[in-house]
Amino acid sequence: MVNDGLLTLSENVADLGGMAASLQVVSEMSNPDYKAYFESNAKMWKSTTTKEFAATLSTNDVHSANKVRVNRTIVNFPELSLGWHVCRSGGSRLDFLS
Repeated sequence: MVNDGLLTLSENVADLGGMAASLQVVSEMSNPDYKAYFESNAKMWKSTTTKEFAATLSTNDVHSANKVRVNRTIVNFPELSLGWHVCRSGGSRLDFLS
C-alpha cells in the first residue's frame, strides 16, 4: 500500500511538528525516558482494518497510514537513538507498528 505524498504532505508535517513539540517537553524532564515515549506514541496509533478499507484511505485520506505515521516520523528525531541503540547509517530500521 502506498500513500499519496502530495495528499498527505500537510499532515506529515503536522505529525513532525507535534512530535518535535512533545519531545521538547520530554527532554526538559529531569530524567527523560525516550524509550517509553516512543513506545507510547506507537501504541497510540495501533489499529486494525481491512485491506480494502486501508486501500480506500490511501487514496482519499489526508493522513498517512498509522504505520507510516509512526515508523517514518520517529526516525527523524535523534532522541530515538537515546532509547535504543540504533545505528542510523546501518540500514536497519525499527518497526514499531508492523
